[in-house]
Parts: sequence; C-alpha cells; structure tokens
Amino acid sequence: MTKKYISFKITEKEIDSALRYLRYEKGEKNATKEDAVALLEDFNALAHIMAHKLVEDEKSGKIKLISPEKSSKKQKSKLEI
Repeated sequence: MTKKYISFKITEKEIDSALRYLRYEKGEKNATKEDAVALLEDFNALAHIMAHKLVEDEKSGKIKLISPEKSSKKQKSKLEI
C-alpha cells in the first residue's frame, strides 16, 4: 500500500519503519499505521517549513551558505561521511 499525497509518497516500508520507531523508541505499544502516517506527515511538514526558513534567512543575509568549492578539506571530509 502506497499512499500518494500532494508533494510526496509514503511507502509501506516508511510506514513500517515509523511504526517500529513509535513502538520501540517512543514506547507507544498501541501505535497504529495511522499514527505512523501522521508522524511522517508531520516530519514532512517540518522539513518543508525548515527549508522555507533557510531560504528566507539566506536571502535576508542572516546566514551565508558555504558552497562545496569554498569549504575546507576538513569540511568536505565531514560531508562525505
């Protein structure tokens, strides 16, 4: 079962992973597939908001992104890990 949403798809594998996370990491023994889908949707919404905030901060000059060409060798090796 794959559920299609406006901007992303949630696969059964992702649902199963989220369900395991809820049950074993969060201790929600009675978590359902619907709970897992809701968690994934919340994560997607959060990532979307964070991406918009990053663009806003970059445009306003609040932050300056470092391009890979300008980063040091040490930073490059961290990115590759």
